[in-house]
Amino acid sequence: MDWIKLHRKILNSAVASEDELLGLFTRVLLCVNFKPKWFKGYEVKAGQFVFAWRKLPQRLYPNTDSRPSKNTITKRLNLLKSFGAVQIEPHPSQRFSILTVPNWERYQQRKSEKLAEKAYPNSGTVPGTVPGTVPGTERRRIKKVKNVKNLSSSELEAFENFWKSYPVRTTPGGTKTRGSKTNALKQWKALPAKDRALAVQAVSTYRDSGQIPKDCERWLRGRCWEDWLSTAIESTATKVCDPRQWADAIFPGDDAPPKPQGVLS
Repeated sequence: MDWIKLHRKILNSAVASEDELLGLFTRVLLCVNFKPKWFKGYEVKAGQFVFAWRKLPQRLYPNTDSRPSKNTITKRLNLLKSFGAVQIEPHPSQRFSILTVPNWERYQQRKSEKLAEKAYPNSGTVPGTVPGTVPGTERRRIKKVKNVKNLSSSELEAFENFWKSYPVRTTPGGTKTRGSKTNALKQWKALPAKDRALAVQAVSTYRDSGQIPKDCERWLRGRCWEDWLSTAIESTATKVCDPRQWADAIFPGDDAPPKPQGVLS
């Protein structure tokens, strides 16, 4: 992430009481992680960074020779700490310290990520994304929210049922896939309700055909259900209109329907 959010109300806080404090706090916001990372086996969360006190001036003021001394920076950080703007704790190994900006995700979180949390409040990741990824930091999560934010719960449920019915393809590496679920959902969202219903009607015929299936996204984007919809209708019509099946259904166990009385053979 190449930018941060800085709200106007910070001007009314104790952090802005001195220009040096406000400048230091802004530099801290620019230095903390915007997504979790690992450092020497320790997880550094979003809104944190690890540092050594002796190298902290170079870390916060990398492109200037007139940077404040370590003692000056320590004094200002302690002031920020007393205001509740930052938290500083030594690592149990004593090899480095951890600086944390409280509520960093609350103020720096992207709008699309907030929508994701509202859409899936009890889930660590959005359905369809890679399990174990960090919520709110994966690009696929943001794309997912953009795709689903205008769909109702019933429409999402209809897509899930369609997705499960869509045939699976086996890749040369042995992986079973239907393609990108996120991109398929994007195409599903773009379809009117009538076309969605037709796609659901045709997908079973496509699945039973035995053909190597396309990615679901391509199938929807190319309106391929139109080719298979006619096949499904013809198959249904054959089953319904076949005279033999009609006769067997009406006269079970007889070779032919009885002739009306009075009609000569």
